[in-house]
Amino acid sequence: MAEFRVERWAFDVCFLLIWVEHLNFCDAIRHNLRSRRRPRRLRAVVEPDRRQLLADYGATDCGEHHQNVVGVNYRLAVEVYKKAFGLSAPTEEMMRRRGEIATEFFANRVGLFPHVEELLQELRQMKLRLAVATSSVGASARPFLDRHQLTGFFEVIVTGEEVERGKPAPDIYLRAADKLGIPVNACLVVEDALPGVAAAKAAKMRVAAIPDRRFANPRDYEKKADYVLSSLKELPALIRKLVAAE
Repeated sequence: MAEFRVERWAFDVCFLLIWVEHLNFCDAIRHNLRSRRRPRRLRAVVEPDRRQLLADYGATDCGEHHQNVVGVNYRLAVEVYKKAFGLSAPTEEMMRRRGEIATEFFANRVGLFPHVEELLQELRQMKLRLAVATSSVGASARPFLDRHQLTGFFEVIVTGEEVERGKPAPDIYLRAADKLGIPVNACLVVEDALPGVAAAKAAKMRVAAIPDRRFANPRDYEKKADYVLSSLKELPALIRKLVAAE
């Protein structure tokens, strides 16, 4: 029987997580429906932790750069923002500040999607080996998992500072598979960010995308991911199908 790995982080900050506070920045997500036959165009919002980072350096992002920073590591996100806004602050300084903000944000403002624990229980009952591979730093990711009593579900937790190159490079997924001791072709990555999808494919792993409809059009994922799901609830059925096919 094949073994599959499930990755839980999502917008770079987890997929099994959802913002507790209401997002309402730059009119939140603006839906532009030019015609019923045309695909929906989305204007992304900026997550409050990134909004705070930019505000600390006198910049404001209304979502134009979201797809370039979602799911990537702190260094790459900071470099994108420095170039986009002409910021002169040292990259290391901005990365430290990003980590401080993320730690506070995870501690006080981020909660779980409904039924996450039940889902993980079901996956564990299926005798799957689970890992977390997140671009977030351990100082914010690990306490969050502990606080929600999720750490015990995962054999392996790999955080952004443990690899040299962040998503969309494959390093973090390759590291997780190596620590699990299973081949890449026996791994299934679950992602909601396009850089994460690209990282999984670069690692030669299968990937199931669960698009975050706040930030992206699901059609963008159809040519890049192996499977596109509407919600986490569909994940166990997909895995059963894949195992049966093996």
